Parts: sequence; C-alpha cells; structure tokens
Amino acid sequence: MDNIEFRLVIIEDGREVLADSLPWVVIKDMVSAYPRRESSRFFFKYAAKHPSAEVRKCVADRRQIEEETCLELIQDSSIEVLSNIVQNDVFREMATIDILELLINKDTSIAALVARDVHRFTLVKTQKLAEIISSHKDFSVVLALAENSRAPKNVLRGLVNHKDSHVSQSARESLN
Repeated sequence: MDNIEFRLVIIEDGREVLADSLPWVVIKDMVSAYPRRESSRFFFKYAAKHPSAEVRKCVADRRQIEEETCLELIQDSSIEVLSNIVQNDVFREMATIDILELLINKDTSIAALVARDVHRFTLVKTQKLAEIISSHKDFSVVLALAENSRAPKNVLRGLVNHKDSHVSQSARESLN
C-alpha cells in the first residue's frame, strides 16, 4: 500500500486552523456517502489504497471507479473486497477470462458469485466461462452455476447428469 494519509483540514481566511488525521471508519463512511460526480473517481482511486479492508470493500462497491482502481482491487488480499469487485459493473465490463479464472481459483465464494452472474461479463464468452465453472472441484460453485437460468443451455444440460444430485436437480429446474 502507498503511504497515504486522509486528513480533515479546515482553512479560515487562507490559513490552516486544523489538520487532523481521519480514522478508517470516517473514510469508510465518506466512501459510502461520496456524491456521484466525476471527481469521485479521483477520491476512490486513493481510498482503494487505504490500509483498511473495510474502506477498500466500500470502494469496490462503487460504480464511479476507474478500470485502474478495479485492477488494483482485484489484487486485494481480502475476500470481502474481491467479492464486491466481482459484482461491480465497471469490473464486469473490463474483466478478462484470465482475471476471472484467477479469482475463481482463489476462493469458492468468489467463484460462486461469478457463476451466479456468468452471463454479465462483457469481454468474456459466457460459454467458455460457464464451462470452466462447470468443472470446478467444489460442488457448491457448480451448484451456483446450475441454479443460474441464464447460464448457457448446453452447459446446464451437461450438468443434468452431474454426480451431485443437488447440482443435477438444479440444472433441470434452470432448464425449465
């Protein structure tokens, strides 16, 4: 992380009268309440570098982030931050199959989120992503795909014969 300090500065008549460091909870609240405008992207770029995962998690949830901020957040060590970023529309518009595969293999809860929204990643062929997820070693991830009625029908038909009965039943229901 970069060495960035968030401060409250009060200037009266051109003279600084107060400069205090802000605790992470205040920064988190600021990220959540920051107005939607072009300058938001600049603030979120720096908030994404905050040492608190709670702050970064809130940034990952915001629509007004740049691709550069997304790329930084997908390298985060916090699963909660990663969970939020895979659900972010900016991320969904720029995610490649390689990035998604890395995230899918990093954590099963993230893989399940990707499976539930397999059709929402703009740059990725849904068929290819669904095939990768359908062969995941964790059945809960495959189940999330089987429960997605927007998953490719041929992948769902293949899951009808899955060795896990919950997966096969869910795939049948998604096809109907």
